[in-house]
Amino acid sequence: MKLQRIPEACTMHEEPLTLKSVKSASSHLIICIISKLGQLDILIDADHGLWKTSKVTRVLVVNEAILSDISGDILRCFDNVIPLTTRSDRVLFPEFYPQQLREIFISQQEVYNTKETIVFCGGEGNITHVAKALDGLSMTGVNAEKAILFRDKTRMKAYLRSYGILVPEFIVEIENKTFDQMKQALGLPFVIKPADEGGSMGFHLIHNECDYLKAIGCIENLANYQAETYLDGQLFHVDSIRSSGEKTISLVSEYLFPMAQCLDGMPAGSMALDQQSVTAQKILSVHQDVLAAFDVFGIFHAEYFITSTGRVVFLEIAWRPCGPPCDQNFLHYVGTNQSTAYLSMATHMMSSVDISFQQPLTMRIFINRQPGVYQGLSLPLPEDSYTVLEEISKGDVCEKGATYMNYVAIIDVRANSLPELRAYFDVIRQSGLSCAVFT
Repeated sequence: MKLQRIPEACTMHEEPLTLKSVKSASSHLIICIISKLGQLDILIDADHGLWKTSKVTRVLVVNEAILSDISGDILRCFDNVIPLTTRSDRVLFPEFYPQQLREIFISQQEVYNTKETIVFCGGEGNITHVAKALDGLSMTGVNAEKAILFRDKTRMKAYLRSYGILVPEFIVEIENKTFDQMKQALGLPFVIKPADEGGSMGFHLIHNECDYLKAIGCIENLANYQAETYLDGQLFHVDSIRSSGEKTISLVSEYLFPMAQCLDGMPAGSMALDQQSVTAQKILSVHQDVLAAFDVFGIFHAEYFITSTGRVVFLEIAWRPCGPPCDQNFLHYVGTNQSTAYLSMATHMMSSVDISFQQPLTMRIFINRQPGVYQGLSLPLPEDSYTVLEEISKGDVCEKGATYMNYVAIIDVRANSLPELRAYFDVIRQSGLSCAVFT
């Protein structure tokens, strides 16, 4: 890509922009880096003023392969749209080229001439590339030193362990390790998973040597994988935003199941806890130490286990918003999604003191695919307590989904009180695979 071709990629202006500075009434320029459609879903709250105001200029840098799938209403939220090619070898996590990003950052800052430029990275797969592109530029965004820690989960754990934060036992180099060596170091069961991707992707739970040999036999490059102790307990996530001069906002939620189990058909979802409860406060205490250790601003999605002995163990943290279906918890808590809330604070469109926090009494659930012919839902809930938002046709033949986004139905569950929501949560967890019928 050549710098002078950038204006030609603009899809939102009748006349192409030139690299000559234009007069802008905006005080801030937001450049959003989006490689997958799902990242747009958790970026834009179209009803929020941030996406309508002329006080903020918005530029979308998007994977050209998904541009035709984006609705006109979404594209109209941006003042400029720039499609880019991504690396062809990363289909699941499309990655941009840092030099192309850097040229765009510089050109758009020159075009709009705003007081401050904020670069938002929609997915963790591109944070190191965005950080490299930003290096040396006077813009707000991810920095290279911390981006590497967020991207490499073994470095992440080692870094936090140096701050006294409890993490699972882990092994970085597993290429030449035998099963007995792994067993001795980690105990049984243990987990093998990628060091640089979402925790549920490429996840292998190892109970015995047969599991171990099967796992390493299907992994192309063991150098990109780590192994760690399997934690027995309940899994929670904390979704946070940190902006300069603002109070950190965090929400603790409990997963129905670890996302790796959702790949095997378990329902995916979570419920927001009472933030003053002993459990939430216990997790938040550790989470605050984690954020302090990283000492960066942005949007964060972290996961913690509370073990059967009551210890809070850090699992991982991503420099991105929580994904669906669990992203709905923060939206109901704050009144808008994580991304919009953070960008609104960063552009001074909103302050944390203006937010009237609300305890979420709803939860969104994905009922996931299992092998067989789909016969319908079998939900253990009162009929007036849920709404089916989407559902595939009965009689459709299903295979195991490649991700937990391969659902058969999306359901919103609602309650009149937190104890009632907890009761619904528990009965769904107990029902597990039987929430949907396959033959």
